Amino acid sequence: MQGTALDGRPLMEVAMAGELLDDYLSEEEEAKEIKKSVRTLRKWREQKIGPPYAMLGKTPIYPKSGSRDWLKSLERQPVRTKRNIHA
Repeated sequence: MQGTALDGRPLMEVAMAGELLDDYLSEEEEAKEIKKSVRTLRKWREQKIGPPYAMLGKTPIYPKSGSRDWLKSLERQPVRTKRNIHA
């Protein structure tokens, strides 16, 4: 196992401490967090939209930081336009 965890520690160290998945949510936890159904998350994965996820075998897991970033990417600033009053 190579690489580093989100906190910079080697993955092997994190795995040995049993903390490897602490930065991830289950499908059910993610659905509750973003107030959507598990069914919606599954549809979004099929459509390749929605929050980022990783597959642990056949089990999707969602990085906590990825969900925040994804939600931020959906933010829109309202744009005021002039109305045509000469209609």
